[in-house]
Amino acid sequence: MHGRPRQRAAGETSGSENDKELAKVAELQELIPSILHNHRTCCYTKEALMQNAKLLELNPEFYTAWNFQKRAVQHLLSSETDEEAHKRIIKEELDLVYRALKVNHKSYGAWHHRKWVIALGLSPLDSEFTLLSKVLKLDARNFHSWDYRRFAVRMKGVPINEELQFTTEKINENFSNYSAWHNRSALLSELYRNETGGKEIVQGRLEEEFDLVKNSFFTDPNDQSAWFYYSWLLGQVVAPVGPELNGTWPPHTSELVIECSEEPTHLSITCTCPLQRVTSFVSSGVPLLLSFTEAVTGVNNETVTFHSEPEVRELSKLSWRPVGFSQEFSQTWATEVRFQNKDDKSLLLSELTNFAVDIEVAVVPGIVSPGGQPMQGPVKCSKVSFHFGTTDNAAKKTIGEELMAKQLGAIGLVEEETSKGENQTQIEAGAWQVKILETEIESILELLKIEPDSKWAQLTLIRLLTARESFSRSRIERPADEVEKLQKLQGLLRQLTHIDLPHSEYYQHEQSLLILREVVLNLERPKEPQHLSSLLNLRSSSLYTLGCFEHFLWVQHLDLSNNHLRSTHGFEALQLLENLNISHNQILSFTALAPLALLPLLRILNISFNEIGAHPIDTCRVLFPSNLSNHFMSQVLAGNNEVNPWEVRLVFQNMNLTDLDLTGNPVVNSSKFMKALTAVLPSTTLHTNESSECK
Repeated sequence: MHGRPRQRAAGETSGSENDKELAKVAELQELIPSILHNHRTCCYTKEALMQNAKLLELNPEFYTAWNFQKRAVQHLLSSETDEEAHKRIIKEELDLVYRALKVNHKSYGAWHHRKWVIALGLSPLDSEFTLLSKVLKLDARNFHSWDYRRFAVRMKGVPINEELQFTTEKINENFSNYSAWHNRSALLSELYRNETGGKEIVQGRLEEEFDLVKNSFFTDPNDQSAWFYYSWLLGQVVAPVGPELNGTWPPHTSELVIECSEEPTHLSITCTCPLQRVTSFVSSGVPLLLSFTEAVTGVNNETVTFHSEPEVRELSKLSWRPVGFSQEFSQTWATEVRFQNKDDKSLLLSELTNFAVDIEVAVVPGIVSPGGQPMQGPVKCSKVSFHFGTTDNAAKKTIGEELMAKQLGAIGLVEEETSKGENQTQIEAGAWQVKILETEIESILELLKIEPDSKWAQLTLIRLLTARESFSRSRIERPADEVEKLQKLQGLLRQLTHIDLPHSEYYQHEQSLLILREVVLNLERPKEPQHLSSLLNLRSSSLYTLGCFEHFLWVQHLDLSNNHLRSTHGFEALQLLENLNISHNQILSFTALAPLALLPLLRILNISFNEIGAHPIDTCRVLFPSNLSNHFMSQVLAGNNEVNPWEVRLVFQNMNLTDLDLTGNPVVNSSKFMKALTAVLPSTTLHTNESSECK
C-alpha cells in the first residue's frame, strides 16, 4: 500500500502464522452458522451478541455481522427508556468497535459502524479525538482515520483554522503524510467557499501554502505527496471559479446561406466562417453548438436566448440537448433551427427573410457544473446572419470579403468590440495569478539546478510553463512566439518520456495536447488570407489522444490516420463530422468507437488496420453505457476474442453510414461478426480486405 512493502511481524515464522490462521478459520466456521441464524430470526439475546462480538474481533471485515450489530443496537435502544441505559449500550458498542480496530485499524466496516453509532448523538466526542490520536501515532497516513477525523470535526464544529493547525503539525512531523496534505486541501476548499475578506485574503493564503509545500519538496524532491498538493495549489490559481463557454458553432460573425434542396425536409447550408472558412452540408436544419470548459447542466431556453432582427419567434422554442451518453450533464450542447415544408406546418423558406441573430448564454442563473459551480453571465457568444435563397459563388465571395474586416476580432469568443478598458480590467484581474506562476517557475528552476534528474520537478516545470502560456493567451495577451514555446514544451516532455519510462504513455498524452494547441494556433493565424476547407488533416501527427474539441466544432472531414489513438472519447462534440479516417491506429474494440454513434452527419468511416478483435479484454468498455455480463466474462475466461452482436448493434444500429472500411482488423475473419454487421448496416458499402468489398 502506498509503495510500502508488507513486512512479517517480528518473531513470527511462516509456520506459526499458518497455524494461527488455521485455528482462526476453524473458529470462524463454527461461529458463522449461528450468527446467520440469529440474523435471520432477529435474535438479540446476550448470548447472540457475545457470539457476534467474538466473530467481529476475529474478522472485522465480516459486514453481515456489523449489520446484525446495528439492528441489535436499534432493538436494545427501543426496548429501554432510561437515558443511562442508552448511554451504557452505546459505550459497549464503541468498546466493541475499538477492539475490532485493534485487530485491523484499516477496517472499513469498523470505521463505518463507529460513524453510525456516534451519529446517534449519545456519546461525547472528546473520546473520539483521543482514539484518533492513538491510531494516527500507529499510522499517520491512515486515510480511514483522517476520513473519520473529518466526520468528528464536523460533528463537534471544530473551527477550520484550528484543524489547519493540526494538519500543519502532522506535515511538519512527516512531509510524506499524503493524507494530511489531502485533508489540508479539503479544509482550504471549504474555507475559500466561505471566505469573507475578498480575493486579497485568498491570495495571501495561497502564497503561504506555496511556501509550506516548497519546504517539503526542497527537503525531499522525490517524495510525491507534496508534489500532488503543489499541483492542487496551482489549480486554485489558474482554474476558473465555475464553468465557462469556450466554443460555439457557428462562430462569431458567421454568415449562413440556406437553400432549398430536392428533398423538402432537408436543407443545403453554406456557412462562411471567420478567416473565410466555407463549409457546406445537407441537413434537416441548422445545428447550433455550445461548448463549455467542463460538463454542465441547465442549458435551456431560459439560460440561452436569441435576439433576432427581424424577430423570429420560433427561435424561442428551440430544444437544447446534451451531446453524450449522459442525459443531464455534457460539455457540448446542441440544438437545431429547422425550416421545414408545408406538410410540417412550420416556417416556409419562401416566406422567410434574411435575419441576424445574437446568441447570449447564462442570461439567468441555471447553468451549473456537477460540483454545483454556476456559470457567470451573461455572455454574448455569437452573432450569426441567416440568408435564404440560392447564392452563387460570386455572392459567397462577397460575403467573404465583408468578413475580412472582422476577422482579427472574431476568433473564438473574442469579439472585436472589446474595449481597451475591458482588456485592461482583464490584465489587472489576472496580474496576481501571473505573478504567482512566474515566482513558482523561478523556484522550480532553482530546484532543478540542485536536482537535475528529478522527474517531479521537470513535470511541474512543464505544467507551470503550460499554465503560464494558456493563462496569458486567454486573459492577458497573445504572445507572438506561442508556437515556438509550445514546441519547446513538447521537447521537454519527450525528454521526460525517456527519464520516466513507466509513465511514458501519460507524457505522450500530454504531448498530444500540446501538438493540438499548436495546430489551433496555426489555423487561427494563416500566413495569408485564403479560403480554408472543412478538412482537418492530422495524419501522422504522433497523437495518442484528441482534445481541444472546442476549436474543431467546424470540422467535417477529419484525417487521423497513422497515429496512436486507442479511443474516440470526446469525438461526440464534432457534430458536423461527415468523413472520419482513423486507420492505422491502435483501436482495440468496437466499444472504443461508441462516441461515433452520436454523430448525426457521419457517412464515411475508415477504421482499417487497427486491432479490433485481436485482444480478449476490452479496456474501453468502461466508457461505454452498458454493464459487464456474465456471458461476456465467461467468453473472456475461455479465451474467446469474438465480438458479441450486441456490441455491433449498440455502436452501428443508429448510424447512417454509406461507407465503412474494416480492412486489416482481425474481427473481419469472424463470420458471426460479419453476419451481425450486415444485418445492422444493410445498405452500407463494407470494405473488409484490400482487394474486395461486400455489401
